[in-house]
Amino acid sequence: MSDAGEFVTTLGHPAPKRPDREDDSLIETFVGIAKAKRRLAGQLNVDPYTHYLPLADELGKVASYSAVGGFGIDKALGFVPGVGGMVISGLGTLDSVTDRTLDLDPGESAAANRERLEKLRMPEKTINELLLNDKLTPTEKTQAVGYLVALSGTSGLSSLASFVATSDTRRDAFAAVQALAYIASRVAKDDRIAGLHVIDDIPVVTVGGGKNVAVFTADALAWTPRNADQLTKLTRLVPGGGKAGGDRELRISGDVSALATKELRRLGWAVKANSFAALR
Repeated sequence: MSDAGEFVTTLGHPAPKRPDREDDSLIETFVGIAKAKRRLAGQLNVDPYTHYLPLADELGKVASYSAVGGFGIDKALGFVPGVGGMVISGLGTLDSVTDRTLDLDPGESAAANRERLEKLRMPEKTINELLLNDKLTPTEKTQAVGYLVALSGTSGLSSLASFVATSDTRRDAFAAVQALAYIASRVAKDDRIAGLHVIDDIPVVTVGGGKNVAVFTADALAWTPRNADQLTKLTRLVPGGGKAGGDRELRISGDVSALATKELRRLGWAVKANSFAALR
C-alpha cells in the first residue's frame, strides 16, 4: 500500500529506491520462495542475491521446492551442490538490527538501511548512490550499513561510505565491502581510530599515535606499472614513512610479491600480507 500511495502522491513518477534486479517477484513473495531462498542462503553462508548465476539458479530451484512443502530448509541444504568454494558474503554481522534486516525482502531492507544511514547523517547523495548501486547485492548493502554503524562517530566516515556507494564494477563493489568489513571488525578493534580518508580509491585509517594504515584489496599484489604508480602516489599523499615504516603501514588482503614488498619498504611502508584472513 505504501508504494501505491507514493505512486499517487508523486504523480506516477516515484523516485527509485533500489535497482530493478532487487525486486522479488510477486509470485515468489506470495508463495514464500523469496524468504526460503534467504533462509537457505543464510545457512549456507552465501548471498541469496549472488551475481554468480549457477549458484543463484540452484538456490532458486531448491527454495521453490522447500517453499511449497517439498522439504524443510535443513534437508534442502543437501541439494545445493558446489557451494564449498562460493562463500561470497561470509562477512558475518555486527549487531542484531543488521541480522534482522538481512532477513527482510529487498524493499523492506532498503527502507531500514535508509533510516540507519540517515541517523548517521550521511549525505542524501551518498545514501541514494549506495541503495541504488546495482553492483552491490541487498545483502552487501545491509552488511555495509552495519559496518558503518559500528564506526559511528568516526571522523571521515562519509568518505568511506561514498567509497563503497560509488563502486562502478562488481569487482570494485565486492572489494569495497571487504575493505569496510576489515576496517570495522579488525582495525577498529585493534586500535583507536582517529580518522578515515579515501585516497585514490584506497581507504586510509589514522589510528592512535598518528600511524596511518592503508587498506589495499588484491588477491596477489605484484609490482606492476599500474600498482607502482598508484602506491607511489599514495606514498606522496600519506604522512609518515619513518625508518622501517613504523608510522605508515600497508595491509593487503592477499599475498604480496617479493618485489612489491621490497619496493614498498623502500618507499617507507611496513607491509602486512593476507590481512583479511580473519574475515573468512
